[in-house]
Amino acid sequence: MRKHNKEWRDEDSAPSVVSKSKHVPGLKIPNVVLGDIVISVEMVARQAEQRGHTLLDEMRLLMVGLLVLIFLLLYVTFC
Repeated sequence: MRKHNKEWRDEDSAPSVVSKSKHVPGLKIPNVVLGDIVISVEMVARQAEQRGHTLLDEMRLLMVGLLVLIFLLLYVTFC
């Protein structure tokens, strides 16, 4: 995770989620290709333990958050 975060965002830390945009130069439609999302299961497990959740519940919360962000992006792009 630290490697991806350093390469993609120039940040030297290990977050639970890192994303990389896929910008396509010259594309004539709105850019809806989000790119890559990398999730650190080890970091999510640590967060789950700190918050008193199971790993599965923490992953569910993370996925719901990501879906909300994707739907918001689609709404802003197309509405």
